[in-house]
Amino acid sequence: MPFIKAAKVTITNEHPQEIEAFFYQFDYVLVDELSEDTEYFHAQFRRENPTSLSDY
Repeated sequence: MPFIKAAKVTITNEHPQEIEAFFYQFDYVLVDELSEDTEYFHAQFRRENPTSLSDY
């Protein structure tokens, strides 16, 4: 998944207790350039807690 300049990942602990350990891993490849027709993925994940029933 290519990014033009940067990527940002934010982790938030919403549990009432402290988490003593957390593991994560990001694998990436550095390249000199990408072709002009390279497509980019854009996404956001949003959630409310607790979730509520919808009318859909």
